[in-house]
Amino acid sequence: MPTVVTERSRSAGYAYAPVYLIAVRQSLRYSNTTSDYLNTIFKYFNTTFKYLNTTFKYFNTTFKYFNTTFKYLNTTFKYLNTTFKYFNTTFKYLNTILEYLNTTFKYFNMTLRYLLLNNPRLNTSEMLPIRLFRWTLSSMETTKLVARCREEKTSVHGALCAAFLLAIAAEVKSPNEIILKCRTPVNIRKYLTIDVGINLGEYIARPSTAHRLSQRTDFWDLAREVKDKLNQVIANGKLFDDVLEASALLSSNSNKDGKTSHPRDVKGTDLVITNLGNLAIKQEFGKLQLQELYLIATAPKTLPLSIGVATLHEKMYLICRYQESLLPSANAYNIKNTAMQQLLTALA
Repeated sequence: MPTVVTERSRSAGYAYAPVYLIAVRQSLRYSNTTSDYLNTIFKYFNTTFKYLNTTFKYFNTTFKYFNTTFKYLNTTFKYLNTTFKYFNTTFKYLNTILEYLNTTFKYFNMTLRYLLLNNPRLNTSEMLPIRLFRWTLSSMETTKLVARCREEKTSVHGALCAAFLLAIAAEVKSPNEIILKCRTPVNIRKYLTIDVGINLGEYIARPSTAHRLSQRTDFWDLAREVKDKLNQVIANGKLFDDVLEASALLSSNSNKDGKTSHPRDVKGTDLVITNLGNLAIKQEFGKLQLQELYLIATAPKTLPLSIGVATLHEKMYLICRYQESLLPSANAYNIKNTAMQQLLTALA
């Protein structure tokens, strides 16, 4: 059925047409603006992606440089490691060379001492001067030392030897282990088959004990070791070995050419300690009073260090004899001070 357009409807349609046209135009404008905004946004995205791409390229290049740098560092560390290995090997060789030189100087020193002592034209008293100094332990320190030695199952002599051996090792300042030899004059009267009573004579044996020391050596362990090794010498029947050697030397004809040797050679000996123990001697003799007593065993001039110890009325008296050409005075006093510090520290 055809549509009938009346005047009213025609006029109404014409009335709405401009409104539609305005709405369409506004829609077109918004669309246009939206397109512009979208276009601008796409441009910004495009620019951002370009910047990101450039940034990634820079990162890639940076990582390549880092990788190359790490490779160079790795190579450098390898070269440094190899260099340190060579340095370590070199220091080992240098240490070996120094040890050989030290041994050589020792033999040279021994040879020089032998030549000096066996040259009758030289005055060895001036060339090899003997020095002495003395000191005392109080009655409280002496009593404490005796009691502590009993607790530690060792002897006072063992503790004294330990103190001076550790002091010598400290003076040497060696980072490695060292071996020191200590001689102990022993009264052999009670070991003789013939009773010599109070007859005058050198009834002394001088057994030598060797001790390995390091920076970790314990004081009381070393003191017990000294005592055990001396007891082992006696138990093994070797107490008279040096006496027999001296007797054989004195009865030989080795000095026909004018050369003499000491009947009890001390080559290689680092220390001699004579401990007479607790002496039962009066202190008063009429108007005279015995205040101090210092005694030491005889020894050849080639002995660098000797210590004499005697205890009288609960006080310990010590005397140090040293060969100045072999042991300078500063070192001798350092050894004494360090030994006493070791001893008193062990008693604390």
